[in-house]
Amino acid sequence: FNIKLRFSKVEDRKKKLKAKAPSLPNGVALNPTATYGVGWLRGKSVIIRLGVDRPGAEMTVPKEILDFLKFQFTSMGGGDWKVIIQQDDRGTIKAIKSFDIPHQ
Repeated sequence: FNIKLRFSKVEDRKKKLKAKAPSLPNGVALNPTATYGVGWLRGKSVIIRLGVDRPGAEMTVPKEILDFLKFQFTSMGGGDWKVIIQQDDRGTIKAIKSFDIPHQ
């Protein structure tokens, strides 16, 4: 699924970071990041199921929050990825769980 992550206006973000904290070094590295909803990830066959109300499941996801879940993927360099599962609750983003995917 050749999906590319993009730098979102890297130069603008660098300027904003520099304006907020001028003590930051010039070589601030911004890693590519993308956030996707559960529906989009299911459509691309990244997620098959989430253990929704499955008897005996180790961790279940209530059906009420499925539409509010988002997955943020951040490249950490060297092929490693950090994934943060977030709940978007009326504009307030709450991190539910995070984990790393190491390069193999």
